[in-house]
This record gives sequence, C-alpha cells and structure tokens, in this order.
Amino acid sequence: MKPVIKTRYSAANYKRLLPFLDAVDKTENHYFRFTAGEYEPLPIESLGYTFNGCPVYSMMHTYVQNGDIMRDPDMTFYVDRENGHVIPMTFQQDGVPFGQFGTLYQEVWQDANHYRPKLLHELDRFLNTWSKNIIDQGFDSAQAPAAAPADAPDPGADDAPAPGIAPAAQDGPTEYTLEEFAAVLARFST
Repeated sequence: MKPVIKTRYSAANYKRLLPFLDAVDKTENHYFRFTAGEYEPLPIESLGYTFNGCPVYSMMHTYVQNGDIMRDPDMTFYVDRENGHVIPMTFQQDGVPFGQFGTLYQEVWQDANHYRPKLLHELDRFLNTWSKNIIDQGFDSAQAPAAAPADAPDPGADDAPAPGIAPAAQDGPTEYTLEEFAAVLARFST
C-alpha cells in the first residue's frame, strides 16, 4: 500500500489541475500545449511513469531566448487520484542569474520514502499560486482535443509531411538541417 502524502495545498492544487490533467490524458500523445492570450504557452505532459504508484506529469511555461526554448518554470509532480492530491517532485527554472545565467534545478524526493520537507512546502505553495494564476489568466482545459477512437481512420495518413519537415527515414533516424530544426522549434514556441 502506497503512503498517503498530503500537503497544505495538495488538495486545492489537485482540484484546479485535474481538468487539465484529464484533458491531457485523453489526447493521443498524452501531451497538450495550452495557450491563453499573450501569456507564455503552458505545455502539460503525462510522463508515462509512476512515483509511489501515482502518475507523474510535467507542467511548464516556456519562452525563447537567443533561439533556445527556456523553461519558466518546469515542474514535475505526481497525482494521487485515489486521495485527491498533487505532490511536487521537481522544479527547474532557466535563465537564473548564477554569476552569469544558468538553470536552477531542485528535487524534493531523494527516493520513494525520503524527501526534503522545506522544499516540498515551498514548491507546494508555489504550485498553489501558479495553479491559481493559470486559471485567472484564462488557460482552459477544454482546448485539448480528445484522442480519436482506436478504430477511427487517421485523417492525415495520406497527407504529405508538413512544410519544412522531412519524411521519416525507412532505415534510421530522421535528419534535419539546422534551418528545418529551427522551424520545428519555432512551431512549439509560438
């Protein structure tokens, strides 16, 4: 039996984030990039693994700096659906001024049974504020399309690849020119 972990804001965070997580789970790739007006995009992804028996998700804002996609921030958390809690796991922020500019990365959990209580409290409080903000800023879980039924035909099966994207190679990885790769990244950052 998994331990029930709860924090001051874990139930409130669960209530606010659940519609987004359910929407992401219904997409074909378990990923969706939510948008709201002029705010930074909000990609949310089910990472496909569990921690303490619970699914793990990533949620981030991103911006582009000198052609690089920057996390502003990126958090992972696990979702205890049985008990209604969202528990922070990691926090990553790019462009943090450490001497020059760098990345701040913090992990709450040392392993499944040992964690950093002060950091858990801080990230729980941060996620509470962030989850309120994404609702107030107009991010809407209804933006995510539901996955097509398994027996539905693929509407793009006979279509040509997207402009600027090379078709997948038969016997190896797809190779992109620098310009093609930049075009792919630009599609995710706008």
